[in-house]
Amino acid sequence: MRKSGTRNLILCRTQLPENLLPCIGCRSLGAFRRSNKLALDNEVGLRRSEIAERGEIPSPRDTTGDRPQRMGAHSHLELNCLAGRLPCQLSHQVPLIGSPVILKGGEIPTSSWIPKGMFGYNPDIGLKFNPEKARQLLASAGYPDGKGFPATQAMFNTENRNLLIAEFLQAQWKQHLKVNIEFESQEWKVFLSRLEIDAPAMFRLGWGADFPDPDNFMNLFISTSGNNRLRWANARYDELVAAGPIIRDPKKRQALYDEAQTILTETDAAMIPLFIQVQNMLVKPHVKGLEMNSMELLYIKRIHLEPSGS
Repeated sequence: MRKSGTRNLILCRTQLPENLLPCIGCRSLGAFRRSNKLALDNEVGLRRSEIAERGEIPSPRDTTGDRPQRMGAHSHLELNCLAGRLPCQLSHQVPLIGSPVILKGGEIPTSSWIPKGMFGYNPDIGLKFNPEKARQLLASAGYPDGKGFPATQAMFNTENRNLLIAEFLQAQWKQHLKVNIEFESQEWKVFLSRLEIDAPAMFRLGWGADFPDPDNFMNLFISTSGNNRLRWANARYDELVAAGPIIRDPKKRQALYDEAQTILTETDAAMIPLFIQVQNMLVKPHVKGLEMNSMELLYIKRIHLEPSGS
């Protein structure tokens, strides 16, 4: 039993050279799908887990830190991303498939900020893996073969999974662009404080929605959002996101979110979506009535155990 979960992303506080983004695309997605033995459910788990998933600061509405893992295989949609002062060149240089392969948890690669399974999702949006284009853009920015590229620091909160992601991204940028990105690990509370006071060029964060609508993802990056740690602002993006919840025509609403996502992940390249986080649990055959849903609401009264041998 699998449900998709939170998004992981790369956040960039200012525009880095456009050449670094193309090297973080989806080149190995096909291989990932072929090697993945578990079917991926399109349904999206949308629990807010940016903080609570770390098991340190559970949110008032989320007590999953104490959730027993004894039954079932369940995955929630957590979006992880990289953000900060990120050049578009770096975005093209990130093979999204790498994270699921190195993490080995069935994570779903993505270049779309709106997650798979939610209205507004568009797999064609976002910068794809294209190292050649990344090198061209890097050279046009004045850094041929990475020569003269300024010292750039990225930061993540201390966690083994985040370290694997950081090492993978660092190796990709070094291999394809000859660019050195230094990563720094900080304890969660110190990490949050740094983002508020002295944010580095790039940092990793994740997000899971409070309610199953694309507005809860897109609203994060409007200029007045308290969650917009990028300090990034785009008037057209703000306008589109504000109009999103009002429009009822699905086609018009899809077109609106397509334009807004394009601004966020391509035109301004303020962040790089990495993958959709997945949680797994095993369900024993005698456990019946256990059903997962997109908001990870568990209805205990519907669950029962069949007697042995029945």
